[in-house]
Amino acid sequence: MPDEGLVDVPAGLVEMEPGLYSTVGLSETSIPGLYEIPVNLLTAIPFGDLSRPRVQVTVSAVPEDATITLFRLFGKYQTTVRGALRQPASGAFVIVDYEVPLGIPVTYRAELYDVSGESLGITNEATVTIAWPGDQVVISDPLAPASSIAVDGHSDFGGVLTRKRPYEQHNVSGRIITLTGLAGKLEGIPLICNTRTIAAADELDSILDATLVLVRSAPPSRLPPLFYAVVGTVKQVPQDVQWGGEWVRWDIEGDETDSSPLAVQVPIITYQMYNDAFPTYGDFNAAYLTYLDALRNPPGGV
Repeated sequence: MPDEGLVDVPAGLVEMEPGLYSTVGLSETSIPGLYEIPVNLLTAIPFGDLSRPRVQVTVSAVPEDATITLFRLFGKYQTTVRGALRQPASGAFVIVDYEVPLGIPVTYRAELYDVSGESLGITNEATVTIAWPGDQVVISDPLAPASSIAVDGHSDFGGVLTRKRPYEQHNVSGRIITLTGLAGKLEGIPLICNTRTIAAADELDSILDATLVLVRSAPPSRLPPLFYAVVGTVKQVPQDVQWGGEWVRWDIEGDETDSSPLAVQVPIITYQMYNDAFPTYGDFNAAYLTYLDALRNPPGGV
């Protein structure tokens, strides 16, 4: 984008010569060659429900035919939000982040791209913190966010963090030479927790059937805020069930793994929900002023 010709151009406008520079996603004003830069507004609304803590992120004023990538920043980490990697976003984009870290500040920002894949720039940032009790742990299936439960972390939960590094030692003329590999991920992490009802025990047992699970805990836990793990052995120890109670202790361990690159496979909000709630377009239009309103306020809530 050229620097010349910008004198006396109002803020939010840019002067450029079509054909030499991309004008995709920009709106030409009444003055030929003067284009308006869309002001993207990113907002984030947290929901701290014990069953399913989450954040709804909205990006408005998105240019036509643009795509978007939404980033989540916390501590030393920067990750992309599941389902928000180079996604179509003409006009506006709304997504619910079901993997928001707990008890720490989390910042969201997005980058927009035109049809050729060129960056249109970065949005503003929005920071949220979901307050969370330190003794509560959320275990969920990241590909099926409805499968999520808050359980009581045992005193030994995350109490030992083990990370191994492969190495070989060789005696070379009396000198010990060590060859090392990269440090691995966390292994054999105690994820000992308790459920207090039979229904909760059944739900956790079902969640642990997933190939990998997401474990979220708040400070002062030393586990990564987003701990993706494989649980090889599920061991539940009834504490008082045999006497008519419902307390079950779960003696489980997890080996850290990378998050799945897949989008959500079993969404919570579907088009069928809208069809069931609004049988006709008239019903839909009476309930929502704009399509963005419908995305942000689905039937039954976020």
